[in-house]
Order: sequence, then structure tokens, then C-alpha cells
Amino acid sequence: MIILAVLMMANIKPVGAQNKIKIKKRINVDLVEASFPVEFDQAIAKGQHYIAYFDQDKNFSIAYRKLRQKEFKKTILDSQIGWDSHNFTAIAIDEQGYIHVSGNMHNVQLNYWRSKKPHDASEFEAIHFMTGREENRVTYPHFLKTNSGELLFHYRHGGSGNGYEVYNKWDPETKSWNRFLDEPLIDGENQKNAYMSGPFYENDGYYHLYWVWRESPDCSTNHDFSYARSKDLIHWESVDGTPVESPMTFNQESLKVDKSEIQGSGMLNGVQKHIIDSRNRIILCNMKYDEQGNSQLYAYRWNEVGKWDEFQITNWDYRFEFSGWGSIVFAIKLKGMRYLGNGEIGVAYEHTQYGNQEIILDENTLKPTSTRDYVLPYPEELNKVTSSGDFAKPFEVHIHQLGKYLLRWETLPPNNDRKPEGQMPAPYMLELIEIE
Repeated sequence: MIILAVLMMANIKPVGAQNKIKIKKRINVDLVEASFPVEFDQAIAKGQHYIAYFDQDKNFSIAYRKLRQKEFKKTILDSQIGWDSHNFTAIAIDEQGYIHVSGNMHNVQLNYWRSKKPHDASEFEAIHFMTGREENRVTYPHFLKTNSGELLFHYRHGGSGNGYEVYNKWDPETKSWNRFLDEPLIDGENQKNAYMSGPFYENDGYYHLYWVWRESPDCSTNHDFSYARSKDLIHWESVDGTPVESPMTFNQESLKVDKSEIQGSGMLNGVQKHIIDSRNRIILCNMKYDEQGNSQLYAYRWNEVGKWDEFQITNWDYRFEFSGWGSIVFAIKLKGMRYLGNGEIGVAYEHTQYGNQEIILDENTLKPTSTRDYVLPYPEELNKVTSSGDFAKPFEVHIHQLGKYLLRWETLPPNNDRKPEGQMPAPYMLELIEIE
């Protein structure tokens, strides 16, 4: 069912918004490569702060300090990054204090390190395996903890268009990894693969997972927005509570929120977001092309007659045309969704043509009622580029936030995982910023 709830930019007045967040402390961490972006990660445990990043010489590095200290120490791991923006870092601390690190992988052998001592980042063991199975074509590593405190490790095995998801579980007694799931969570059956967001644990007691299917390495072949939920990450069900077989596959129609054409749907992995409304109903948001071929945002909610209602919540006169392999520059980013109270839901986005805005939706109808400037969850000054120079593309700011602690650095944008042409920028200082 399609319900048009189009946001008419000229008829809805923006409402004001203010950002009163202040900076408490700034600490230099290390110089980092500025010619291309790659995501960094951080973790905090027992008064210790750890950062996993690549330094100016492209070394996989761990910076660490006690939270009361104003300087970081550094450990260099046995790995160097090339020019691939997929090769981000991941770090986690288990209940015994051991530091787990992975990253710098795009369809290659697993990279994995573990600290030799609890809460001590000065020495790591280069282990580079977990279970020893399906670890030769690894991408997208993530550590996550269940609501009961178990440490899991998730990655994609296989390539774009023909991979599947793998989950391992850490056993603190034997200090070893075992399969958390005996078979893939989602399996493209060597024909396609799922680009996932989540799982996200919410107060309704469920882990929520959603994804688009990708037919090939070409990002323009994203299609069929899908969703599932689980209470234990093992047994999964559709939105109406119907159990689904594992692994989840493309042919399970009950999981599809929005079917689409395989080529040129306008769906892009990494854009999707969600919120749980005041009645514990999940609301999903996705981007795709409208009937005129322009890129629009859509909200989805399961209705009482057993269908997904679809609400078009923008009316942009702009088509974000994307295709090809490798990392691309996002012209539209869905920053997040939040429940504002008083029957209102906020949908925040960044758009190269329409700026940074938050759409206010009526919770009952999911119709837009107003827009306002998007209020960042940190001081606005941190989002302003400070770098300059004669480069083919403009610099961009990167922020990784963990509570009141932010990592901030600047780089040139992605370049399809290839070395940028022309003049290369000087290294940039990675900062740790504490906000009030």
C-alpha cells in the first residue's frame, strides 16, 4: 500500500533549533592519512580509552590512555592500509578486559589481534583467525555485545553480490571463538548478498535488522528493502511475528518491506534508519527513486490489516545518480530518526542540494508537518572544514562519537578505492574531543 505524504518544501515552514553543546576538552591523538577516508573506532572500559585507526604512514595503530590523562600512547600492529575506504577498524573489550581488534579487510584473509594482558594495549598477539572456517574472504568486521553481555563478532564472507553473514561468539573461559550461528544469518545463495543495518537492540525487547539486496558489485543493483526481528539473535521472525527459516534468503517474501526493480531502484545501502514509536511499532526509512526518477525518502510502518504502509516524506527535484564499484561519495545521507515526544518523530538528513534538515512527522499519520535545521549531537563548529589547498575534491569532516567522546579528522572524499590523482594533502591531526 502506498500512501503519499509528500513534504512540500515551499509550504511547510521550518522551525528553529539551537545547539547548546559545549566543548570541554581537546586532545591530539596522532597524525593520520588525509587523502581518503576510512572509518575509525573507539572503546572505553574500566577508565581506559582505546582508539583503533590508521596513522599518517598507513599503519594500523592503537592509541590508548587513562581517561584522566591528556596524552595518548601508541601501539602499531602488523598491518598497513592501501587506498580502500572499505577497510575500517573495529575494537571491543571483553568482560575480562582483553582488547579485541580487527579491520583493514576487503574480501581478504581475516585480520585479528588480541591484547596479551587485560586492559593493556601495549602488546597484542597477531592471531589472524577465530574458528578457522570461512575466514579467507572477509569484509565489514563488527564487534557487538548482546543485551546479556556476550561478545559477538560479525563479518561478511564472500564478495559484493555473492556473500553471506557470519557470526562468532567469544568464550571467555577457553579464550576462543566459536560459531554463534551454525549457518549464515542471511544467505544470497551465491547469487546476491544483503547489505545490512544492525542488528539494533531496542526497549521493545527485540533486535531489529534491515537490509537491501545487492545483485552485483555495482551499487546501482541494490533492490528489495527487507526487515526481520529477533529476541535472541538466533530465532528470527517477520514483522507480524511469523517465524522464518534460517538462513534468511531472498525468496522469503514475508521479510520484504518494499520490492523493487533489480537495476536502478535508487536504493543505496547504508542509508536506511529506524525508530520505535510510542506504541512499540517499528518505523523504517529508506531512499529510492520516485515515479519521476528523483531521489526521495520514504517511511514505512506495518498496518493493522497486515501490510506495510509506505509514506513519501520528501518532494525533492533531484536525482542522486550512483553506480559502479568501490566506495562512492554520498549526495544524500540519512543521519537518523528520533522520537521527539508530543506525537512527533524527527528524520534528519544531509543533502548536497537541500542542506542539512530534520523533517518533523506526525506520529499517527507519518505526514510531514514542518522542517527545521538539523541539530548536531555535538558543537556545530566541529562540522566545519578547516583544511584548504588546491585539490580535485573538497575536504570533508569525519566524526566518530561514543557518548561524550568524539574522534574528529578531515580527509578528501572516497575515490572508488583508488589512489587520488594530483596533489596529495598533508597528514591531518586526529583529535579526541570531550563535550559537556
